[in-house]
Amino acid sequence: MSAASHIAKAIEHLREARHELRTIRSAQHVPIAVKIAQLEEIFDAITEPAPLVPAEKGECRVIGD
Repeated sequence: MSAASHIAKAIEHLREARHELRTIRSAQHVPIAVKIAQLEEIFDAITEPAPLVPAEKGECRVIGD
C-alpha cells in the first residue's frame, strides 16, 4: 500500500471522527474539528490535479517547424 493511500485512509477516518465530534457538540471538541477540516483542505489541495494553463500566443509550435 502506497503512502498516498495510507494518507487517504487516514483522512477518511478523520472525516468520520469530525462527524462524530459535530454530533457531540461540545466546546472542547471544536478546535479538534477545525484542525481536522484544515487537514482535509490541505489533503484536497495536494491531491487535486494541477489546472491546465493555456499556452501564450506564439508559444505553440508544430513539430518540424
